[in-house]
Amino acid sequence: MRTPLAALVLLLSAAPALHAQRAPARPLPQGDTSVTMVGEQVLVTHTVARTRDAVESAMRRGDGLTGSARSEFDQDLPRHYAVKLARADTAVTLDVERHGGRLRISGTRTETVSIPRNVRWAVADVGMEEHLIPALRTIPEGTRGLPVAVFRPYSGRWDQLQASVYLVAGATLIQLKSETGDASRFLVTENGDLLYAEAQAGGAETTSSRRVPSAGSRRDERLQDLLVLARIQAPSGGPVREAP
Repeated sequence: MRTPLAALVLLLSAAPALHAQRAPARPLPQGDTSVTMVGEQVLVTHTVARTRDAVESAMRRGDGLTGSARSEFDQDLPRHYAVKLARADTAVTLDVERHGGRLRISGTRTETVSIPRNVRWAVADVGMEEHLIPALRTIPEGTRGLPVAVFRPYSGRWDQLQASVYLVAGATLIQLKSETGDASRFLVTENGDLLYAEAQAGGAETTSSRRVPSAGSRRDERLQDLLVLARIQAPSGGPVREAP
C-alpha cells in the first residue's frame, strides 16, 4: 500500500504531460489560475484570489457551466459564503451565513441547517475546494482520521469525511476520505495557496481528476520544485496525532 507521499510523487510525475492541453480561451476574473483535468482533457478552468480573511474564486467547465464564489472567515472558521452557478439562461445564487450554531441559506433556496457539534467543519461546493483550505489548514500536521464535516450549499448536504495531514517538502498535504473510500488530496503551500488537488474514487488505483497550475507559471515552477524535493524526502517520522 502506497503512503500518501509515494502516491503524490507518482501522480505528480504526470504533471508536465497534463500541461500540454490548452485551457478554454475566454477570460475569467483575475487570480491564480489552474485547470482540472481528466487524463489530458481540460474540464475546468479556475481562478483564485486570497486575502487574510477571504477567498474569492471563479470557475468555468467545458460544458458551459460557470461559477463564482466568495467566502469570508473569522479566525479561520467560515462566516459567510456566497456562490453563483450559471449556464445558458439558468442561474442559481446562494448566500450562506453563520449565526451561532446554524447556517442560514438564502437566495434560490431558503433554509436553515445546524452545524455539527464538536467537529471541524467547512463550506464549499464541489469543484471549489479552495474555499475549504483556510479551515483545513488549522488541523495540525500529523493528524490522522480527524472527523470533518463539509457543507455543500448547491446540494444542501453535509459530507462526513476524515482528514489526515502530512508535511511534504515544506508544504502541507491534506487528505479527505469519505466512508465509501473516495479521497481528495490537497497540496497547500505555507501561505495557503492550493497548488495541487486530486480526486480518487474508492477502490481505484488511479486518480479520476487532477487540478494543476497553468503551465509555465510561477505556481507551476513551485509545484515542480516541490515534486523534486518530495522525491528525495522520506515520509515524516514524527508522532502521529490520532483523532479524539
